[in-house]
Amino acid sequence: MVEVEQILQRAVEERVTPGLAANIFVAGAEEQALRLVKGTLGYGAQEAVSDETIYDLASLTKVLCTTLLTCHAIQLGKLDILEKPWPSWPGVSVLHVLEHTSGLPAWAPFYRRTPHDVLAQVLATKPTNLPGVQVVYSDLGFIALGDLLQNRLGNKLDVLFIDVAQRHYGNTALTFHPDPLLVAPTDYCPWRKRVLRGDVNDANCYAMGGVSGHAGLFGCAKDVESAARFFLDAICGNEQGLPGLVRQFATHNGKRPLGFDRVSIGGSTGNALSPRSVGHLGFTGTSLWLDPQSQAVYILLSNRYQNGGKKTGIKHLRVSFHEAAARFLFRNS
Repeated sequence: MVEVEQILQRAVEERVTPGLAANIFVAGAEEQALRLVKGTLGYGAQEAVSDETIYDLASLTKVLCTTLLTCHAIQLGKLDILEKPWPSWPGVSVLHVLEHTSGLPAWAPFYRRTPHDVLAQVLATKPTNLPGVQVVYSDLGFIALGDLLQNRLGNKLDVLFIDVAQRHYGNTALTFHPDPLLVAPTDYCPWRKRVLRGDVNDANCYAMGGVSGHAGLFGCAKDVESAARFFLDAICGNEQGLPGLVRQFATHNGKRPLGFDRVSIGGSTGNALSPRSVGHLGFTGTSLWLDPQSQAVYILLSNRYQNGGKKTGIKHLRVSFHEAAARFLFRNS
């Protein structure tokens, strides 16, 4: 058993998560690929995780959906990255939202107030800092950006996503509306009074009908891999159009890449990835990282918040996974 597999198995045994899926590969070198599933759909469940198991991707939605659609809208001339389209947020541009320098707070429980009017509450929330000054990772900006994309592109976000994603990712099953029977359950939700299976874990997104720019997307590891291949090709290539915009977003030399995150000292990727790497984490226990320097992709999906788990240890798992995965991919280098 390779080291990566041992780490994943130990995470299941130690109840970091009931099950997980991991895909790692180097573009153009399939002999260096490793695709693993471990565990069951939930604690006490008999059904094992499979290649078809769908996970709540949480904030990977920001990359896989909203960043992609933002590039699409810019390419069509429907959106300008420097425009400031929100009257209630003077000075806040699309770029500020993508970079998480909007000055908006990180989060608020809007679903508890007027559940069917989350967007209005978001837009009524005042920034707590000037735009461009400080990085504060914020769901609020991506909720607003998702709504803006719907208005500019003339359709609902989930419909837009399916159309644009199929053009660039291929025929994946990434969706905001999964078959619940294929989904790994997440946590028991006191507000909804049930274990969530097929309903998005993020309560604000759920209150918006399960579709938003910050969360709501579901998919299995092979679907995320298809999207990752597109992003890696775009970042490492020289195509213009939408791939060229993706490359500009990922290599943006600001406080953060646009729509992506970057590796950091003490972060979840340990010392495994180069400083050029970009990716994102998801609250439910998901992550996607792309390393243009080595052309490696690291995907880890889990439902760490499934009811009954100890709900800790995810950071250690992520660091161990990425460092062991890099050793596996480059063991002969």
